[in-house]
Amino acid sequence: MKRIALSLAISSAMLACNDSEDKEIGTVESVNPSPATKPDTTAATTSTVTNVDTTTRANVAAPDTSQKTAATKPVTLSNFWALESADGKVLNPAEFPNGTPYFEINLKKGKISGHVGCNGVNGSIKQQGNNIVIGSLVTTKSTCAAQKFEDKYLKDLSGRTIPYTIDAAARLILTPGPNSQYIYRKMQ
Repeated sequence: MKRIALSLAISSAMLACNDSEDKEIGTVESVNPSPATKPDTTAATTSTVTNVDTTTRANVAAPDTSQKTAATKPVTLSNFWALESADGKVLNPAEFPNGTPYFEINLKKGKISGHVGCNGVNGSIKQQGNNIVIGSLVTTKSTCAAQKFEDKYLKDLSGRTIPYTIDAAARLILTPGPNSQYIYRKMQ
């Protein structure tokens, strides 16, 4: 009887030892264990995930395309443009209580619209080679502290054919006369 009890004890110990080894390496028991004795495979899954080099994978999955986008997508005349400088002088936003001048140019529709210092503005526009042809600009009728600037600005642009360039810094440069130049930055 002692031999049978000893044999059963050794068998139970060996079975328990085998079960714990199975749990450590994440194998599943062949019998349906009760929920309380189900082996925990989280450790095996976690160790697999933590051993992966995610830095390399992230670089492969999401390459930096910002420079490619800039190089393959040139800035066109049809855009929103904010006036940065007039006749070599950088604009001071404090001098424009109604907001600094800007334009939206839409060549497909042949329209230009925006704000010229005191008033909103609309008109027609078309491109001819390296020139733009702006029709008569129509404005609202407000006055403000920037009125003197607006009057000159409208005189330089309205009903005129104006040479333009878009430089390497994606700035639009209009040169309506020998002593007149307007530089715009593309609005985001």
